[in-house]
Amino acid sequence: MIDYQKFAPKNMSVKERRKLDVGDIFSNSATCLICNDTIRSKNRHDFQTCKCGKLSIDGGSWYPKRSFKKEHSWKDNIELYEIMGETIS
Repeated sequence: MIDYQKFAPKNMSVKERRKLDVGDIFSNSATCLICNDTIRSKNRHDFQTCKCGKLSIDGGSWYPKRSFKKEHSWKDNIELYEIMGETIS
């Protein structure tokens, strides 16, 4: 599994990220408030589940998908790429 953060720094332009198939989310992570595990999806189809199994995430840099077994039992930690006067297409 390739971690897009290793080759696409936070200040990389949209145009350059698209050439590498990287979306607009720099860090797609969430914290389970039941087991206190922080998980991060490192690629588009990198499905991750916390230690207790109550929270899962997916989507990498493209979309923030969350699956959870108990409402209000998790905290989003999404961080977006810097957009410096660019138009996202």
